[in-house]
Amino acid sequence: NGAERKPPMPAAQYYLGCCGLFGRGLEADRHEAFAMIRSAAQKNYAPAQVRMGQYCENWEKQLRKSKEEEALQWYQKAADQENADGIYHVGRCYGKGIGTDWDEDTAYLYYWDAEQQGHLPAKLARGRFYMEGFRGVRGGAKKAEKIYQELVAKEYVPAMKELAWLY
Repeated sequence: NGAERKPPMPAAQYYLGCCGLFGRGLEADRHEAFAMIRSAAQKNYAPAQVRMGQYCENWEKQLRKSKEEEALQWYQKAADQENADGIYHVGRCYGKGIGTDWDEDTAYLYYWDAEQQGHLPAKLARGRFYMEGFRGVRGGAKKAEKIYQELVAKEYVPAMKELAWLY
């Protein structure tokens, strides 16, 4: 029809990339799929930035080409947009020393911020902090138990396991 083709929106690029990555409705092509996901991430699409962070942190590690600092950068870009997954993953990076120095205080603050958006894994991580004696908190097991019970009430399965370990 002669109309100029517009580049896909970042969300569409991201979801098409995911489909290509896992061969859902498209022929699996990791190279092309990651190019689409990276393009969406570079256009400030927060879910794509989280996926790129996960890719850099985990999948590259399997190839012995750790890109932990790049993972943190992608997570931070998503966190800067108030994306709860991005905020949570930045906290994980600080809590585990992934791509940055280990800093439990900073990790805790990121978990808290993600939790305020209803992010259940962040709340679970905060419960684990108390179980592990974060900042020498007295009664950490009781605080953790309360958090786990709140999560179990929301039917969050990973919290059920944590709660079972307490009994």
